[in-house]
Amino acid sequence: MTDNEVVLKTMDFMKEQFLQTVRQEADDESMASAKSNDEDNNPFSCLAGESQDPYEDEQNTPTLGDFWDSMTEIMAERLSSNKGKEKHQ
Repeated sequence: MTDNEVVLKTMDFMKEQFLQTVRQEADDESMASAKSNDEDNNPFSCLAGESQDPYEDEQNTPTLGDFWDSMTEIMAERLSSNKGKEKHQ
């Protein structure tokens, strides 16, 4: 197994641990009630006279998993480029 493969497997494991922790916190009842109160009190949440697709944000908003995958991809690219630099020196 190469160093890059070890890093990627480790990052996948860490991603699952991270997402499980975040899901547990999101399931917390106090967080859900605090969020709904903030949204109800926000006068700018919808513009008058404009129709908004309630699912638009859900379709276009990246998830925490998407951010994690991007971070893993960047790390893998940097590891590969560093290995290439080491070979040339």
